[in-house]
Amino acid sequence: MSEKISIQSRLENLFHSLFDTKLEFEELYSKTLKLFVENFSVEKVGIGTRDPLNQIYRMAAYKGIDRKDKIMTKVTVSESDLDIPFLKAIEKGESFIVDHFADEKKDVRFYKYYSTISGCRYSFVIPIHYEKEILGTISFDFEDEKKLGEFLSYKEDAEFIAKLFAVSLKNSLLFQSNKTRYIQYKDLHNSSLTLNQLYLNNTQEIVRMSLLTMSGLLSTDFHILVIYNSKYKSLSVYRLLKGISGLELDHLTEELEEYKQHLELLTLQRPLILTGKEIQITRKLGFTGTELLVLPGFELEGNQYAFLLGRNSTRRFDPAEIELLDAFSELAKMRIDNAFMFHKMTNQERLEKEIEIAKDIQLNLLPRNVPISDLFEFSGFMLPAREIGGDYYDFMQSPDKKETIVAIGDVSGKGLPAGMVMATARTIIHSYIRKKPSLSELISELNSYLYYNYKNSVILRFMSMTILRIDHVNDEIEFMGAGHGHMLVYRKETDSVEIIETGGTILGIVPELPSIVYEPRPKLYLKTGDSLLLCTDGATEVTNIHEEQFEEKGVLEILKKNANLNSKDLLQKIYEEIRKFSGASSLSDDITLVSIKKK
Repeated sequence: MSEKISIQSRLENLFHSLFDTKLEFEELYSKTLKLFVENFSVEKVGIGTRDPLNQIYRMAAYKGIDRKDKIMTKVTVSESDLDIPFLKAIEKGESFIVDHFADEKKDVRFYKYYSTISGCRYSFVIPIHYEKEILGTISFDFEDEKKLGEFLSYKEDAEFIAKLFAVSLKNSLLFQSNKTRYIQYKDLHNSSLTLNQLYLNNTQEIVRMSLLTMSGLLSTDFHILVIYNSKYKSLSVYRLLKGISGLELDHLTEELEEYKQHLELLTLQRPLILTGKEIQITRKLGFTGTELLVLPGFELEGNQYAFLLGRNSTRRFDPAEIELLDAFSELAKMRIDNAFMFHKMTNQERLEKEIEIAKDIQLNLLPRNVPISDLFEFSGFMLPAREIGGDYYDFMQSPDKKETIVAIGDVSGKGLPAGMVMATARTIIHSYIRKKPSLSELISELNSYLYYNYKNSVILRFMSMTILRIDHVNDEIEFMGAGHGHMLVYRKETDSVEIIETGGTILGIVPELPSIVYEPRPKLYLKTGDSLLLCTDGATEVTNIHEEQFEEKGVLEILKKNANLNSKDLLQKIYEEIRKFSGASSLSDDITLVSIKKK
C-alpha cells in the first residue's frame, strides 16, 4: 500500500511540475502523452476531446505511431453514434477495454479505421471528467493481449493521473476562454474606435466598413446587411463575401414579393440562429453553410436594418460569439445613425452639429418608455451639465414582465469622453443581460471591461453604479452597489425616510472586485405608498451663489414632503427645488434621478 502511495505521490509531483493553466493545448497534450509513455510502459496513447457545442468527439493528440500520429488526429466522431467505444466511455464514466477485432465490432467501419491506422487490437479507455462535466478520454492502444495485461498493473495509477489531467485541462479551458473573451472585447472596443474615427461620405462606404469591421471580429464567411425602405417598398441587400481575390462587396436590389420573408428578420428583438429549412430564404443570396446568425434589427431614417452572418463550414456559433456580434451591431447602428446625420451638416455648422448628434444619440440610449407593472410606478430623469453627459439610468424589463432591472450610474468626468464611456457601458449591460446573470456577475463583467480598456488611457475612466432586480412575482427587490452611495426609501406607514447604504467598489479601478462586493444583501420590500429614490451626486452637490451644497438632506426633505405625488411628478418637483436652490448658478455636474413607487 505504501509503495502505491509512493508511486502516486511521485507521479503527482511530476504532473504538477509539467503543467500550468497558461499552457497551450498542444503543449498540454504533448507533455501528458510523454508522461504516460515514459512512466507506464506504453507505446501508443491518445487524448480525445469533446466539443459540446458541435456535438462531436475528436482525437486531439496521439503519440507512438511515428508519421501516422497526425493521421490519428483526423479521427472525428458524432456524439450521436453511441457504438463508438470512446463515446461509451464518456457515457458510462468508467474505464474499460475494447477489442477492435471482436465479432460484433470487426465489421464496423470505425473499428477497422482505428485499428488499421494504429496497428492495435486492444484499447484501454479512461474517461476524462471534471466534476459532472464531460471533457473527453485517454486511450491506451496495444497490439496484443500480453502488452495490455502488462499495462493493467498500472491501471489505478493511470486513472489517478487522468483525474489530475482533467483538472489541468479544465483550468486551461477556462484560461483560454477568458483570454479569448478579453481579446474579443478588446477587438470590439478597437472596432468601435475605428468606425468612429472614419469619415464616411456615402451610404455604400458606411455599409462596407461596418461589414468589413464585423468580419474581422470572428472567423465568418458570409456577411450581409438587409435594408428595407418602407416608403418605397424596396429591399436592398449588401453582401460581403470571401472570394478568390479577398473580401468583395456587392449590392442587390430584390423584388419584394420574392423576398418578402426577409422582412420578418428585420423585427427581431434578440439574436436568432437559423438552420435547415429556415435558411432557404438566403440560399439565393449565396449562403451555402448550415447555420446562419441573424442579429436584432434596428430602424434609422425610415429604413429597417438587420445583419446576417454565417460560416460555410459546419462550425456553430457559440454564445460568447453571438454576444460579441450583437454588441457590435449596436455600435454599428450608432455609427450608421451618426453618419446619416453627419451628411446633413454644412461645413459651417459641422462642429456644433457633431456635439448635437452625440447628445441626440445619448438621449436615444435612455429609456423611451418606463416598464409596465401592476405593482410599481417607474420614472427616470437626466439633465446633463454640458451637451453630453456621463450619467446613466436604465430600465430593462424581461419579455414575460416578471422582472425588471433598474440601473443608475455616474462616469468620472463630463462631456463627450464620459458620454462615450456611458454609451459603451450601456451596450455591455444590454448585451450581457440576455444571459440572465446575477447582479454580481453583471457588475464584475462591466468592471473588467472598464479596467482593461481604459487602464492605459491618458484620462482614466471610472464608473459608480447601483443596480436593482425587481421580482414582480414575489414582490421583492434585490440590489447591489458599486460605490454609488445611498438609496432613499420613503415609508408611508411611519412617514419617514430610510437611508440604505448600497456599498461596493467603484468600477474600473481594479481588475477584480473584492469578494466582499459579492456578499448577498438583504432584500428590499416596499409597501403600498412607499417610494424608492436613486440619484447621482449631481443632485446633492449642486451649489448656490453662497457656495453652499444642496446635499442629500435637501433631497430627503423634498421626498418626504412630496411622497404623495406619483413617480414622474416627484422627480419634477425635486428638479424644480434644485434649480430654485442653485438660482443663477450653472450646473457643475449631470443630474440624474430615478423613482420607484409601490402602487
